[in-house]
This record gives sequence, C-alpha cells and structure tokens, in this order.
Amino acid sequence: GCALQPVRCERWTMDFRIDFNKLFGKAVDRLFALALTQTGTFHGAARPILQGHAGGDIVKAQALALEGLHTHLHVIKQHSGRFLECFSDDISYAGLRVPVAGKWTMPIGTAAGVDPNAEGLDPLSYLYGLQMPGPVTLHPHHPAEMPFQDDARREDLFVPPTYASQGLVPMRDRLRTYREAGGAAVVLPAVVGCCRSETGDANLLREVQTMLEALTPYADGFVWLPALAGWPGVWNPRIFHRVAQAMSAAAPGQLLLVEMPAFANPDQASWLDLVGAFVEGGGNGIVAVGGREVPREQTPKPACWPFESAIQCGASLAAYRQTAIEAARRAFPALFIAACGGFHRREEAFRACEHANVIVENEAYTRYGPGIVLQLLHKLVLRLRYLQRAGQIDSEELWDFQQARWQSLVSAPANTSLA
Repeated sequence: GCALQPVRCERWTMDFRIDFNKLFGKAVDRLFALALTQTGTFHGAARPILQGHAGGDIVKAQALALEGLHTHLHVIKQHSGRFLECFSDDISYAGLRVPVAGKWTMPIGTAAGVDPNAEGLDPLSYLYGLQMPGPVTLHPHHPAEMPFQDDARREDLFVPPTYASQGLVPMRDRLRTYREAGGAAVVLPAVVGCCRSETGDANLLREVQTMLEALTPYADGFVWLPALAGWPGVWNPRIFHRVAQAMSAAAPGQLLLVEMPAFANPDQASWLDLVGAFVEGGGNGIVAVGGREVPREQTPKPACWPFESAIQCGASLAAYRQTAIEAARRAFPALFIAACGGFHRREEAFRACEHANVIVENEAYTRYGPGIVLQLLHKLVLRLRYLQRAGQIDSEELWDFQQARWQSLVSAPANTSLA
C-alpha cells in the first residue's frame, strides 16, 4: 500500500524535535555515540527511528537529523578526533590532508542536501573536512511535498527532482554567525538559479551572481546546481560558460564548481563539452556525480510517486561516478574534482581518490551515518601505507599519490567503459 500524504507548506515551521532522553533515558549519549561512529548501529537502529518520525518526508528527516546533532554536540566533540585526526593510536590521518580552496583539510565532506539551510555548520565541522550547504535559492522555495523511497535491495534512495530552501537571507546570516564565532571549516555553498526558458537565462545569471556576492565574505567557494534550474535547456555549453563567467565575476579567486549528473557512454562527449565550457568561463571544477534522473516507473513504488521522474542516489551510482571522474581527469588534468555518489564500501574511497581531489556524499550518510567516514578514511590510510611499503609509491601522503596518479592516468590509453 501507499501511505504517502501531501506535505503542506505550513509544516515547514513545525517543531521536529525528538526527545532522545525520554526515549532512551541515561543511555542516550552512549547510544548516540554508537550511531555516530558505528555504521551498523546507525543503519539498524537510528535510521529506522528517524524514518519513522519523518513520515516519508525528506525535509522532516533532514530537520530531525540536524536537531540530533545539535542536541548531542557534546558527544560529537568527544569523538571529533576520530573523524579529523586519527582512527586509533596507530592509524593517523596526518597524511590524508589535501588542499581545498587554499586550505589543507580532510578529503571527505558533505554534498548538497545534507544541510540545506546551513543549520548544521558547527556540528558538521567536527565530522567532515568540508561542507557544501544548500541547495540555496535567492527566494524561499517550499514544495508541497518532498517524499522519498528506499530500495533496500539495491541500497538506493529515490528523491524528488526538486528541493526546499529557506532562501538566501537565512543562509547568509548563518554563515556569517559561524565565521564570527571562529568557524574555520571549508564551506562551499551550493546555489540554484532559476531559469524557465531560453529567454530566462538572464534571470539565472542574475540570481547566481546575487547569491555569490552576498555569500562570498563567508564562503571558500561555491557549487552551481544546474539540475535544479527548472529548464532542461540549461544543459548547454553556452549557458555553462556564461554562468561560470558570472560566478567568477561575483567571487573572484574562489573555488567554483558545477555539479554534474551521471551519464552513459554515448553522452560522454557532450558531458565533457559542458565541463569544458564551465572551465573556459572561469570555473575550476566539478562535483561528479550529483544523481541519476529516472522515470517514475523505476522507483520502488511508482503508483505512490507524485512526480514524473526521480533522482536515483546510492550504491548504483558508484559505477557512474567512477566513469565520470576518470573521464574528467583525463580530459582536464588540472580540474578540481569532488567525487560523489555510491560510497557504501571502504574500497570506494581509494577508487575515487585515484582520480578525484576529495569525496563528498549525501545518501551514504543517511543510510550508514557519519561512521562511514571512519571506514573510508581508515581504508585510505591502510592502502597508502601498503603501497609505500611495497615500493609502489614514494610517500604515504595522499596529495603526493594523487598528483603522481593523475599524471599517469593522463598519459595512459583511454578506457571509457562503464565499470
């Protein structure tokens, strides 16, 4: 059966708090710590609780998760070192730091959608090396319903081809408050510019430029989200070039990225043309991949899905992500690449960092919690240590390995198979 009900806009202001202390008593901090660091505890216990209270609404689920992070910030601080410094006494992350927007930081962060309105900047900074709050729009955007469907068999999540945003002003104010309080994390807000037709691309440029100008004093860079513009014609090299120009004019010298969708092999050339146009316009890199749009019929319960399409996230994206970041690195050796999508297994970290600068994720955190980061970082350290001891690389430093690997990849024969 289908239990999804339309979500009224008024629900945006509802109180989403869960009284964790009432639910679990004195054991609440211990349980929260387990869910924070252990993927099995999060997936088997915390996730069902969050989903049950969210009632099938993704906006409410996000609000619940962020509320829990604020409520138990003291627990997060106690475990912060495991996320940012070392897995254990003999597994240090010192060699994993990479340069992002002029700062050296841990290579795993949050993608757009984890913190839509920059409400979790402080607690998330104790867990992740970089953050991409958003999607943010110039004006508030409150869709009537924001359902999600989970495909447990394939470990995929299907979300709407739309978004919710409180607008630019709350995002700006929270970023400013975070910086004034001493917050120093790498923050790359993800922005949406609306464009309903070819004659409306001027509005897209105006909105993007307005948001960047307002947020630049508090941001290290930005991510543009063309998939949410509202017009399929936005996938045009001319538009990508103009948006990059507008971004570089509004935020000179900052790291400017565009989130790219998944592609199948026949579309690789046109996909790379878009990336090239963005770079030529002044952009620096990409987030790949942001998701895969599929028709309603491919969701787990098509009869219950209120949209014509859905964005597929999860384990199925790993293959698309790997193909995309390798193709982009081969075509644009100096490109900044944030790998995104399908980070469910420890091995995915090393696979991605062979081609990308950093990893950003959303869906995997909703499935396994922040603890998946510990597994990814641990695997990176062990793999680099093994390669160095085996004489295959000269240094255990991730940045040294990446630079050498990218030079090798660019000179190797192309292999564009989707694997």
